[in-house]
Amino acid sequence: MGSLAGLVLTALLACRAVYASSLDRWTLLEQHAVKQPALGEDERELLFQDALESIKLSTSWKEQQGITFGLLVPASGLRATQHTSTPAGLPTYLKSDGVDGQPVPGYPTLEVGPISHKGALRELAKASMDGAGCNPDPRLALELFKLASDRGDPEAQGQMAIRYALGLQYPEAWDHYGIARFLEPDEDAAMLHYYFA
Repeated sequence: MGSLAGLVLTALLACRAVYASSLDRWTLLEQHAVKQPALGEDERELLFQDALESIKLSTSWKEQQGITFGLLVPASGLRATQHTSTPAGLPTYLKSDGVDGQPVPGYPTLEVGPISHKGALRELAKASMDGAGCNPDPRLALELFKLASDRGDPEAQGQMAIRYALGLQYPEAWDHYGIARFLEPDEDAAMLHYYFA
């Protein structure tokens, strides 16, 4: 998972350059990342709104996708459970802060902190699925959709409903390129997720 952490840090460097005019948010992010165990809900909401604005600017521009990805990671609460080295001056929110998070199944070095933005988790899943700002990882996208769905995000529940209906709710159904095979559907889970979507 070192490549994911490296990509996020690169995106944050690009973000810092683009968002130089809104330095107050970066200062706020750095203060919370270094001195406090987790970002608060208000700070996560600000990062999520910045990410949505970044998406509106241009979703086809590779650098913009990296910026959006870099904003979604802290907003979603996704973090590493092991120390990752960071260039000087960057927020270190990827390091574990001693507060237990929810592990991301299949990714032993990743967890989602106790305070997370469900919409940011969903958008991060979409980015991971499509390779927008990161390398495509359909299995990570599946796990992030599950986490966002479990937190009550309607769009993520719809995504999971489709996966349950088609037998794509298992990591084994996916490979690096996308769908590897269709497995046994779970019609009850599909209907439940469609209902709440």
